[in-house]
Amino acid sequence: MPIPTPNKNESNEEFVERCMSDETMQEYDNDQRLAICESQLKEEKMEEQKEMNALPYEEEIEEAKAKAKGLTNE
Repeated sequence: MPIPTPNKNESNEEFVERCMSDETMQEYDNDQRLAICESQLKEEKMEEQKEMNALPYEEEIEEAKAKAKGLTNE
């Protein structure tokens, strides 16, 4: 199965939560899952930026990271 990618109209938090719990990701530990999901999110944002010629959404990515860290501490 492929690694999850963000869906249109899915918030960063929703994606990270879905990605972290995806069946494909169960072979990885929480830190690895978080890194993979963050990478997928960042890659998607970079693709969007290319399409829009916009600056990076680093603030949104940092928010998602902070919220996702809360998921891994449970």
